[in-house]
Amino acid sequence: MNALKQEDFFKKVKDYFQKLKENRTTDNGYLHYLSPNSNLGVMILKSILGSNKGFFSNLITVIKETLYSLNYINYKISSHKDYLNYKRIVITWGFENDFKKDGSFFDRYFKINSRDLDDALWIIIYKGRNLPEKTQKNIFIIKPFEKISFNFFPILKLIFMNLHLLTKDKKLFFSSISNQNFFANIFFNEVKKFFSEKASIVLIAYEGQVFQNKLLGYISKNFKNTTSIGYVHSPPMAAPYNFIYKKSSPNKIILCGKDQLYCFVKFLGWKRSKIIFLPSFRFNSFNSEIKNKIFLPLSILNKKKVFQSLETLHSKKILNLKKFSIKSHPLIVDTKKNDLLVEHLKRLIKSLKNQRIKKTKRNSLIFIGISGAIIEALENGFNVIHISDDPQLDIFSEKLWPSLKKKKIYSNIFSYKLKKKQNLIKLGKISNNLKNINYLSSYR
Repeated sequence: MNALKQEDFFKKVKDYFQKLKENRTTDNGYLHYLSPNSNLGVMILKSILGSNKGFFSNLITVIKETLYSLNYINYKISSHKDYLNYKRIVITWGFENDFKKDGSFFDRYFKINSRDLDDALWIIIYKGRNLPEKTQKNIFIIKPFEKISFNFFPILKLIFMNLHLLTKDKKLFFSSISNQNFFANIFFNEVKKFFSEKASIVLIAYEGQVFQNKLLGYISKNFKNTTSIGYVHSPPMAAPYNFIYKKSSPNKIILCGKDQLYCFVKFLGWKRSKIIFLPSFRFNSFNSEIKNKIFLPLSILNKKKVFQSLETLHSKKILNLKKFSIKSHPLIVDTKKNDLLVEHLKRLIKSLKNQRIKKTKRNSLIFIGISGAIIEALENGFNVIHISDDPQLDIFSEKLWPSLKKKKIYSNIFSYKLKKKQNLIKLGKISNNLKNINYLSSYR
């Protein structure tokens, strides 16, 4: 199988979705979040693409993903009394430093403060440690992670309720018992009561996750006058399977790059009429202060191959790794495992021989594995080197993203350049964000 022809893989995934639909097994939005950043998502993708690992490896992945639900059982809520009178609803993520002393919330994806949109209900999935002490009356917070529970009954109940799927489709069964689906049920049961015919617009920082699909499917079925709009806030990823159009996808989707529009229509099954093209809410400038860094992904599948690739870059005098520092992924969960990886990388760099590289490229960045930050770096004029951990999932294809120019340096080492800037991410202006959000309220 040619690992770099990702455009062919999208057809396989869409064919699988169509098969589920024809067999009336379930809505494909129920399928696990098909993200390369998810271990179970990767397992299911590999199975659909016909390049899966053995049963034992899969079983370990399923068990780990299912037991992770223990982290969600003791979730916390921060709420006020009345949430039924809002015409606009915003669903997003929040961190501790996003909340201000006056109780307002600054959204890092829409780049807008909740006090500037106080006629909207803000539903926030909280990723901080301690809940904010003070919040505006239009803010509802759900904190998925509090402390681990050892009450296995909810997990066993979920498995029992979905056992019937095991004989229909194993991939679907594994998805149904995943922690993604477990949280989707929690989230849905907590927020569905806030939706009524009064809500005209639901604006969501959209990633195609299970909890999003579940809620959007419910809104579409029960509130015909409510328009759901998903904003793709993240930079383009190499293989955005999570954005393949589904019955439970938003009514409209916001994209902020011409290449994104091309990819969504050509490969992901979206009709042009469902796409709203706007400059990015999130990106209004790029950070040019970063210098000579190695960016780590959430996890590395093949450490030996990655380490060998780094050694190759240095020994072949492509880059002098002695001048590079290491940057961990900002959403890393397993800090002990990550710290160990960073320590090993530092030792590797220290062990390398001193090299004199005649033509040192300034502002070079090395990305390992899956990363949307590659596009940010390119748009900002950096020299980008990409070490592939899994070519099926992390290498950018020029067929999907026409503004990219790719060059193979060694077996799993690539460099990229942009043919034209701001075709992948069109920069916006923070001063226009409120105006654009108010403009979206007119969509039907």
